Amino acid sequence: MDIKDFVESISPNFERSRMIEDIEMMRDSVASTITPTLKKLEKIMSGQPFKSKAATDLHGLIGANVSVLRSRTIVQQLTAITGTISDNLAYMEQQVPVMFAKDVTRETLTYRKSAFLQVLALSRFALDYTTRVLGYILESEIAVRTKGDATARYAKPELDALAQQLHPFAEAVAALYVPRQEFVHKLDNVPEITFDPARFSVVSQTVGLRNLSPFKGNLIATRLNPIYKARMMFAEWQVKRYKAKKEEQRALELRCLALAEALQGKQDAGLQQELDYTTGRLQSLNHELHQLEQKYG
Repeated sequence: MDIKDFVESISPNFERSRMIEDIEMMRDSVASTITPTLKKLEKIMSGQPFKSKAATDLHGLIGANVSVLRSRTIVQQLTAITGTISDNLAYMEQQVPVMFAKDVTRETLTYRKSAFLQVLALSRFALDYTTRVLGYILESEIAVRTKGDATARYAKPELDALAQQLHPFAEAVAALYVPRQEFVHKLDNVPEITFDPARFSVVSQTVGLRNLSPFKGNLIATRLNPIYKARMMFAEWQVKRYKAKKEEQRALELRCLALAEALQGKQDAGLQQELDYTTGRLQSLNHELHQLEQKYG
């Protein structure tokens, strides 16, 4: 969505501390879930090529959008991307108390502050999608070797979301995969003009839409993390989110084990049952989270 729609979707007011929490959750997902999974996957594959359509399609799309990553493997691509996002989020965490008052109100947001929040939303989308697509790639690689069905553990809405968000993910990656110096320069170049919906058209024509939204957030329908919503909703959401992240982490671990077995021509029934149970729990928790976000969104 464009910067105007994005700002108008933000809660009228929220505490600055919510941004710190948001950034810490995202960086933790990289450190505790994404990076360990990628390291395990690299070790399991041991130089063997990825054979699934899910892996080859994503690899090609990332290479097409970020030319410097074209020659790298899918594991190397995702490692570089998520590492860069996490590094830039660390810089943003330092800037939160510099840029924002303790209580943030929509009326006092400038275009630069709005772009800052838009990067947070874009980063969350990119990291969440990375986690989900990693799970699907693992299932797909297992299926190729066992002649199984990679979609068996997925509900149709999950598969639809993975497919529909593939190209937006590649666009987000192209916008966010920038070194620290360039990242800072882009943010600093956004004008510190107070956002006024009535003057948006005039400002965008004068300054240029690209300069108001340098990270291409206008191309992707992203919203802020629900932690910026009401406190009661946040407490409930936080508990469910924590449980879902634990199940998500366990599902990735189990899928790595299942792929290692599949590469050796083995298939453990007990492991498959545990994976069925874990992914079922994850689907249920994600559904509850979605309902909560819809209710308060």
